[in-house]
Amino acid sequence: MQELWESICCESNFRQAWMRVKSNMGAPGIDKVSVTDFEANLSENLSLLINILNQNAYQPLPLLTFEVDKSENRKRTLSIPAIRDRVIQTAFLLILQPLFDKDFLDCSYGYRPSMSAHGAIKRIEKGIRNGKRWVVDTDIEAFFDSVDKEILIKLFSEKVSDVQVVEIIKRCIETQNEKGIPQGSSLSPLLSNIYLHTLDSQMISDTWIYTRFADDFVILCNSSAEAGQALGKAREILQNQILLRVKESKTRICQVKEGFVFLGYRFTDGGKYPASKAFDNLKQKVYKEISDSKGKSKEDMQDKIKSIIRGWQNYFKLEAQDRIELMKQLDAMISSQTDSVPSYILKAALCIEGGDNDGALDAISHGIEIPTDDPEIHYQWGSLYDTLGLSPQARDEYYSALRFNPTHKESAYSIGLSHLKDGDIEKSLRFLQKAVQLDPDFAEAHLALGKALESWGLSGAAKKAFKQARELDPELQIQVPILEDKEPAKPFQYTKDDMQLFMSLFSGREGVFATQWVNSAGKNGYTPVYNPLSEDHVETHLSGKETLGLYMLRSDNTVRFGVIDIDITKAILQEVGGDQDKLDEWNHIVA
Repeated sequence: MQELWESICCESNFRQAWMRVKSNMGAPGIDKVSVTDFEANLSENLSLLINILNQNAYQPLPLLTFEVDKSENRKRTLSIPAIRDRVIQTAFLLILQPLFDKDFLDCSYGYRPSMSAHGAIKRIEKGIRNGKRWVVDTDIEAFFDSVDKEILIKLFSEKVSDVQVVEIIKRCIETQNEKGIPQGSSLSPLLSNIYLHTLDSQMISDTWIYTRFADDFVILCNSSAEAGQALGKAREILQNQILLRVKESKTRICQVKEGFVFLGYRFTDGGKYPASKAFDNLKQKVYKEISDSKGKSKEDMQDKIKSIIRGWQNYFKLEAQDRIELMKQLDAMISSQTDSVPSYILKAALCIEGGDNDGALDAISHGIEIPTDDPEIHYQWGSLYDTLGLSPQARDEYYSALRFNPTHKESAYSIGLSHLKDGDIEKSLRFLQKAVQLDPDFAEAHLALGKALESWGLSGAAKKAFKQARELDPELQIQVPILEDKEPAKPFQYTKDDMQLFMSLFSGREGVFATQWVNSAGKNGYTPVYNPLSEDHVETHLSGKETLGLYMLRSDNTVRFGVIDIDITKAILQEVGGDQDKLDEWNHIVA
């Protein structure tokens, strides 16, 4: 069996393994080495891994583990191996998979090169068409956590006698627990099929149809009695031979007409369609994407939402007519569920993916009629409005999010970005500064703040903001403009009479004026100067050397000039909608 070891440890196999690991673009493991870091010295790293294996010195690094929500009150522990361990395990997988796969049976569809979930679904559909009207609907209790390692190595060694290979497999499945194999490992899917091949080989029958995908299996039978017999046999094999149990809470015998769920589909006499859990999973993905839209452009977020929904629809092979039915099902869910706000969000996203902006706007309009003080909901409505190009409505929702949670940094950033695009630099600065204060590591906020400061003519502060953005996220460097020192502005030409007129009109409160300051974060304000305003001070202001402010109210409680600030009301903005011509007309009126 030396040939097997040499096939695994050859450079070409490791190169192929590396390409597969790279294409998956996974996160770094416990050593914090990323795919990019590993590739920086690729040849040396691959040679080192091969040498470590040949010297019998390889020991996998501990797994980086974290918990994710699986369902209500339940969590799943996921494990991330280091990049180097992924490369080694994938190199083993590339050689071992074909060796074992040729012995696997046609009833097993999960994690196999020539099989797929759709193949398993077709097998179920064919069985139902052929008159199998009774169903054993079950899956295995905590499979990955319950695998007996001794049994697994025994089953593996029946096919592979090379002690070096077996030893590496033992090391790869070592965990702190006595039982179980880590989810997230490149080898785990193959090892799970090796372990459950014992069940597959004994559940094949001439009378019932047994179909397995990973740790989830369904048995189609001719009668209730036969279904009971099939379930009893599956329980016996699992418990007595490979020390597993069926998940009793999810195990039942039913008729097809009662409906059952397998691989995201709900099967009934009327055919198959996406199960409610599949809707929930899609809803969570869209919900999360909108929640995590920090720093993304309208186009980027729209593309991401479309990608998520398109992948979901492609899995369920939904055509135009199917999508109409999908919307009907979603409307039924909205009317019956208490979480109708997230469902409206999903409906709006589905409409956006299909290019139905009117439908998306209708879904949003209905959704926001439901009272909520959840800032995240308001932020998500704002994000959806942004994808439709309705900036005023989006901004209103961001303001609502900030009203319910003054520390909602994404909303502050979005408001600042919106005002920046509209050319209202002063308001933009206020909210972008707030976003930076709430999260000093918010690279995109520093970048936008730099652009606002540059538009305001504060080049020095803008450079500092751009520098901070680059340090926080080097990938932003290509988006950051290189600011050149501007030529000094030509002096403003004015006469002594002009100066006296200015002083008479804008002298403000006697004995005090203010000077503006800007800190490194771009925050600005005014500091009082307790001296009378002089022509020299005004000259520094007019020449652009500093910015002065005045206190309008004089010591006798009178003023010499006034300021009128006119804003367009929310009602007008809603009436105008996305009509830019009407919006320009109103801007002209108030200007």
